[in-house]
Amino acid sequence: MFDVGASVNGVRVTQGSAADLGAYAGVADADIANDAYGLVQAYGYRATVYCKTVANSSTYSAGSGLDPVADVWSLTPSAVAAGDKQFAFLCEAITDSSDTSSAYSANFKGFIRAL
Repeated sequence: MFDVGASVNGVRVTQGSAADLGAYAGVADADIANDAYGLVQAYGYRATVYCKTVANSSTYSAGSGLDPVADVWSLTPSAVAAGDKQFAFLCEAITDSSDTSSAYSANFKGFIRAL
């Protein structure tokens, strides 16, 4: 997410919290060290989008919307409510793990539209 606190400068980003999910910047191309510059994709197809799904054996079809997740560097499938902005969508179907001990996270094909 773009920083929205006292140090806001339009460039600086940080891991999101529940209060600033609307400031989604995009998908980082690779790990970015603290206080370093890095590439973030804000729009277009991406072969690897890190998704966090809830371990409940649900299936999400291609075209399902993705929203940012607070306190995790990932997106998650979500239902589209009236007036919601979807920051990305899946380009392939995925199925949640049935392992209820933790959420399932992996890379999937997606389309980013953070602009």
